[in-house]
Amino acid sequence: MIYTEEAGAGFILAGLTMNGAGKIFGVSALTAFELSPHGKGGWKSSVIHTFAGYPKDGSYAYGTPVRDKKGNIYGTTQEGGKSDYGTVYKLTRLKKRWQYQILYEFTGGPKDGYYPFAGVTLDKAGNIYGTTALQNQSGFGTVFELEAPVGEGKYTESLIFTFNNTDGSQPLGGLLFGSGNQLYGTTYSGGSSGNGIVFAIAP
Repeated sequence: MIYTEEAGAGFILAGLTMNGAGKIFGVSALTAFELSPHGKGGWKSSVIHTFAGYPKDGSYAYGTPVRDKKGNIYGTTQEGGKSDYGTVYKLTRLKKRWQYQILYEFTGGPKDGYYPFAGVTLDKAGNIYGTTALQNQSGFGTVFELEAPVGEGKYTESLIFTFNNTDGSQPLGGLLFGSGNQLYGTTYSGGSSGNGIVFAIAP
């Protein structure tokens, strides 16, 4: 055992990511943490962000965080944000601390999804792709894209796909890129059997 989450910080449901120096990054429901190799087989742990929750921060980070080429960390929280429908966040390593930033806050309603359970996937241009478990119009979830800003602008969200149950429902897993730049993923339920599907989408 190399790390035990503090009492009250929530369960660890997500996987881990590692950088070239062997440092490990992960999240629990209410914290983001870093584990650094220390001594002979030891590890030094530190909390790099505590999710404060609605309305100014996210909460319940269940998706596995990912890193870009610069070492920035991206992920989702299932709840929190202005509408308490979840967020996409970024952690940037500064000289002596990590800087936390919310990139997008889900609004629900007929034109947006909510409750992003899985983590996100990045393309080479820095655009962010992910899923929400639910969506108010259909109720069955979405695949979304956050287009990277130019300069100091904000990310722009668009829904790539909205599930209707016959073609899948509740995409709880992450996405991956395949040949032809297609996105692949799964749904928890829906489809002809009601037991979920594997899907491919061209963004």
